Amino acid sequence: MMKKALFLAALGAETTRTVHKTSSDGKFDAPFLDDVVVLVFDRKSGQALKATIPLYGISFTWNVEDKTHIVKWSPKNEENKENPHKVNVNYRMRPVEELVPDPTGGGGGLKGYVEELYRQRGLTPPAGIPGEKKRKESKIHPEFLVKSGDGRTTCGGEGKKSEFRSDSPGSTRRQEKIFRWELKRRKK
Repeated sequence: MMKKALFLAALGAETTRTVHKTSSDGKFDAPFLDDVVVLVFDRKSGQALKATIPLYGISFTWNVEDKTHIVKWSPKNEENKENPHKVNVNYRMRPVEELVPDPTGGGGGLKGYVEELYRQRGLTPPAGIPGEKKRKESKIHPEFLVKSGDGRTTCGGEGKKSEFRSDSPGSTRRQEKIFRWELKRRKK
């Protein structure tokens, strides 16, 4: 990752700052074999509708090379500064978009699932099914909804969010967050 900034001051100086970051020593905080991805399929079409994906943290180190070059016009002189350093980062993978109502209607828990099975078969659900008394509106991160692929052998989802932050007057930073997943089924 490389950032360059050019600053002009009223006193007759030009400052160029270059920040170059490279990551190293990346490690996941949980082994992949302990968690599973669950796909929810539509019974009629056989296509995947949504997924539950285990979210991991990633720990890594940024090796930062921070160089500043200053040219002063009055009196004429130049100055170079270097500040190499390391930054330890622990980043947690997570969805970036806000929760939305679940278009698949899921989330009624065990009671909702059993009641739905009975209704699909044209039966009246029996009284006394353990679970919630009142069915809550289910919400989901839109990234977990299947948006790409054929829904049978490949599927994926994505979410994006841009945030703008003002660090100082006249300076605005834009940070774009992207959460993307893709799955491919292989026949054994």
